[in-house]
Amino acid sequence: RRYLSETGGTEGGGYAQAYYNLAYLAFNAGRYTEADSLFSRFLQAEPSPELRADALCRIGDCRYHARGFDAALAAYREAAGADETKRPYALYREAYIAGIRKAYDEKIALLDSLLRHYPQDETAADALYELGRAYVLTGAGDRALGAYELLMQRYPHSDQARRAAAERSMLLAQAGRTEEAVAAYKELAETYPGTPEARQSLQELKTWAVENRQIEQYLQYSDTLQGGRYAVAAEEREALLAEELAAREKEAEERRLAQADSLYGAGALEELRLMGADSLHESGAKAHYLYCQMLHDRGENARAEEETTA
Repeated sequence: RRYLSETGGTEGGGYAQAYYNLAYLAFNAGRYTEADSLFSRFLQAEPSPELRADALCRIGDCRYHARGFDAALAAYREAAGADETKRPYALYREAYIAGIRKAYDEKIALLDSLLRHYPQDETAADALYELGRAYVLTGAGDRALGAYELLMQRYPHSDQARRAAAERSMLLAQAGRTEEAVAAYKELAETYPGTPEARQSLQELKTWAVENRQIEQYLQYSDTLQGGRYAVAAEEREALLAEELAAREKEAEERRLAQADSLYGAGALEELRLMGADSLHESGAKAHYLYCQMLHDRGENARAEEETTA
């Protein structure tokens, strides 16, 4: 600012660079309106096509943050025309804005074009992730899985691949592909340890284990994962095992209750009598009641009364 003040802002060999640097300082500080103005001032100096395209991309970003999407698109498209190397970024941002506007088919077409023409560009990983998201939002789950798996294969160490792994696991679970989902959650936990996605995958595995009465298997898995890094604490371990035991008992009792109804329907008097001798469970009480009811149904009222009051 001192330099621009001393030169009047329009003279001296470095005034254009000063505006460019000031614009980036404002942009990096999140002062997008100011940055937009400074980059626009820089363009008045008629910079090289490369710097012109770079400034236009940042102007597009500033206007995107201000939710001026049409003005942002105009800047991105002008940048693509000024320098071919900026075309992938411009395409990516155009696709992103299409997604915000819920124009998912347009977003998919733009991302496909980007990935087809510029497969090695630095935007490719983001483009694959956004392509997967667009497929999810259009109900094309299998295509989304394909995009995520390609991303994980090409850019396994990227943040986008980690997010894609989490999305893939959830898609498989939602599609009822349980075994594949469990395997995907395990792969995520083992490939990206210590990340929020890994912790969430372990939570999903634990929830699945509770629902499917496989807590002991989950505990064994967590004990061995990353040298015991994710081992379940003793207090929670006891609680989970107790919860599973209670759930198993509840399921068994529900089966016994249903069995009592079946025996009554089949007229199995003696089997009901034996089952009704169990005084520890609700199913035993129900079997005894149905035994007495069956005696009454047969006209053996005296015996039914005796059994009822016994």
